[in-house]
Amino acid sequence: MLSFFIRKNVFFIFISLFFVCMPPHYNWAQHPPKTILVLNSYHKAAWTDSLLSGIESELDSISELDLVVEYMDTKRIDTEAYYGALAEIYSMKYDNTPFDVILTSDDNAYRFVLEKQTELFKNAPLVFCGVNHFEPREIADKPLVTGVIEKGDFQETLAFASLVFQKAKSVHVILDNTSTAKINLEGLLQALEQQLPNLNVHFLTDISLTELANSLSKLPGDDFVFFISFWEDGMGRAISPDNLSEAFYKSAVPIFGRSEWMINKGLTGGKCVSGFHQGQAAAKLVKRILDGESVTQIPVEKNSPNRFMFDYLLLKRYHIDLSLVPPESILYNKPPPTLYQSHKALIWAIATVIFVLISLVLSLAVNITMRRKIEKALRESKEHYQLLVNNQTDMVVKIDVDGKLLFVSPSYCRMFGKTEAELIGKSFMPLVHEDDRKSTEDAMKALFRPPYSAYMEQRAMTKDDWKWLSWMNTAVLDENENVVAIIGVGRDISERKQAEKKLQESQEKITRLQKMESLGLLAGGVAHDLNNVLSGIVTYPELILIDLPENSKLREPMITIMESGHRAVSIVQDLLTVARGVATTKEPLKLNDLVNDYLISPEFKKLKQFYPHIHVNTFLADDLLNVRAFHLHIRKIVMNLMVNAFEAIQGTGTVEVSTENRFIDKPLRGYDEVSIGEYAVLAISDNGTGISNQDLERIFEPFYTKKVMGRSGTGLGLAVVWNVIQDHQGYIDIKTGESGTRFDVYLPITRDEIFQKDKPLFIDSYKGAGETILVVDDVETQREISCKILDKLGYQSISVSSGEEAVEYLAHNSVDLVLLDMIMDPGISGYETYKWIIKIHPGQKAIILSGFSETEDVKKAQSLGAGKYIKKPVTIEKIGLAIKEELTKQRAVSPERCG
Repeated sequence: MLSFFIRKNVFFIFISLFFVCMPPHYNWAQHPPKTILVLNSYHKAAWTDSLLSGIESELDSISELDLVVEYMDTKRIDTEAYYGALAEIYSMKYDNTPFDVILTSDDNAYRFVLEKQTELFKNAPLVFCGVNHFEPREIADKPLVTGVIEKGDFQETLAFASLVFQKAKSVHVILDNTSTAKINLEGLLQALEQQLPNLNVHFLTDISLTELANSLSKLPGDDFVFFISFWEDGMGRAISPDNLSEAFYKSAVPIFGRSEWMINKGLTGGKCVSGFHQGQAAAKLVKRILDGESVTQIPVEKNSPNRFMFDYLLLKRYHIDLSLVPPESILYNKPPPTLYQSHKALIWAIATVIFVLISLVLSLAVNITMRRKIEKALRESKEHYQLLVNNQTDMVVKIDVDGKLLFVSPSYCRMFGKTEAELIGKSFMPLVHEDDRKSTEDAMKALFRPPYSAYMEQRAMTKDDWKWLSWMNTAVLDENENVVAIIGVGRDISERKQAEKKLQESQEKITRLQKMESLGLLAGGVAHDLNNVLSGIVTYPELILIDLPENSKLREPMITIMESGHRAVSIVQDLLTVARGVATTKEPLKLNDLVNDYLISPEFKKLKQFYPHIHVNTFLADDLLNVRAFHLHIRKIVMNLMVNAFEAIQGTGTVEVSTENRFIDKPLRGYDEVSIGEYAVLAISDNGTGISNQDLERIFEPFYTKKVMGRSGTGLGLAVVWNVIQDHQGYIDIKTGESGTRFDVYLPITRDEIFQKDKPLFIDSYKGAGETILVVDDVETQREISCKILDKLGYQSISVSSGEEAVEYLAHNSVDLVLLDMIMDPGISGYETYKWIIKIHPGQKAIILSGFSETEDVKKAQSLGAGKYIKKPVTIEKIGLAIKEELTKQRAVSPERCG
């Protein structure tokens, strides 16, 4: 009975231990593997193999996966009956197989599953790739569909070809007569028209393969070829890639294209549709679905994952610079790297280490030799040394190995205001600034190893507060080269440190100003060209509106065009402001009035609509003094700083605007150094996220922005603020942190009174009386605009396209006034033209036009007798008043009007 009891308990103990020791993560029933159906539209070939390779490369990381691959073979049979038969076959094969995801390649399989997703595939999620003709409306009511479209890329391949063959006069296009080729040809021609409009296009079509090879072999060396397709020749015979390869390899010039399967078959390369990357991109979407992400949250990838691919051997054959090849390109047939190329960094590292070691050995040898000579000289001249130490201004100390002072010179005692007795035997370390003690200790430790010397700089508490001291320390060695003491020679370098700090700040400021100036010049050049373009947009609507009846349906569109042109002119004005070509008349004005005008402007109302949860507080000084400024530019400062403040706040917040008079009695150092003087200060602050130190260094650079492009302006806002302030001899200070940012704008005050503005004039008050005016401008549209304005104002207009033509015309004719463009290319400038004109007609009246701000040439021409300067784009009133004023001084006999 006892033995039975023991056996029974042993059995239960064994069973209990078995369950206790069993691994906690062991599952008796294994989870079924994920099942994915890959349905290919076509038969097994290079394209489908490449797709499958991309799919498998991404899905290999899934341990339990059942990948089912089917080929629909619709290249050979593409009938409704065949699709019906496939549906029956797949129903029989997979009726009991629940697929987790169905992945299709190319259009036929995609449309087959799209139609049968519910009845045949039980609403399994569909991921497609390689689809050329995708319409979003096809899946508008199908939430379980996503994928990757396939789209060929002409633009980037043409861009590369044009970069390589910049002297090319023609492109030769290879294509057959298939419908797909014709569709692709339209895309290619559109791309050529946009990118290379001056390139001649020749077609290699309706020819045999032999004729194609012969044509390719005779092409001129500066041209290139673009391959669309050639899968049947002019007689309708089918052409395989291998057949085509023979012709391609005979080509005298590179052949570019988008066909991955022609790489290694004579195609030099291009931005190709890649089967591997199509499959890989689709497989990534499959993984996201398998990981539990909803299909409805995964949008269709509309950017086809194309890649640049090139045949390395053909690049070398056609002498194409490899540095021009995009870095992410796939290079086929590239030879393996040499030993040096493979281990370049290691080889150079080893060589560098050897060189450094040799240099260190030589340096140590030299230092040891010098140290021994110095030690001998010190022992021989101890008395002389003591005499020098006691009488020199530099401080001299001797310290033991524990850091205690053994000797201090009189100059050291004077520096610290202590007697020799108070210092001897004490450690010098308590006198050193806490932040400099670690570097001091490291320098002291360095004295106990070759070369037994160390230089250090430290702050120390002297009798006159903290000062910067420099020390050159040398260890004293005994005959066994053991350190027994340390000799230190010190000097007060506080003034030098302060000068270095000021120099660094000045250099940083100069660098910032130089950068702003360079970017400003670039912006100014762009603005000059834009002004010429905008002249028609601004002036023609104004001319048309004069003749349109009040009830015309065209008035509203014309007004809209004119207003759009003026807005564009405003942006150009920002560019000119950035370029520092301001030269605008400044006048006394009230800063508070500009702030209040902006706060009731349509621009501010629109800003408030975008940010309804931001509140604005204003604190404007009643006694604020006037400033001398150009009102439009100061209004730009207010507007741009307000927009910047609003955009810095996420959600609810407050923006404060304040003004005050401020007298600076000593230079104020902040973001900018404010000079001594009286200023009206505009302060705009927000309680947003603040500005990082990295962004703070660049916020005033033109086009620098951290905002979303297309939603937050041109990137010129703060650059305009900076340049306007500089033009008004003002300053700006910035205070920023986690609680927000504050901009303080300092503008010099004036005690001059504010001028009263003149009222606008009617056109009849500045019309002409048939006088003849010669228009000189190198831009045809500018000449047409000017002539139409002059005709509308009652003048007779004559136009020429260069300074040389103007001089030639005036050599045989006379005019009442010359309307002269200042910048003309090619040919002589407006200033040189006027010099020649007054030699022929002394005292000739002239008005100067320019798309840029007033230049030295403008001033020189005016010094010779030219009249007013008008900046493009012009308005009827502006040019009419200027001509009227100039002509009242003198009238000339009017010659015949030009045709």
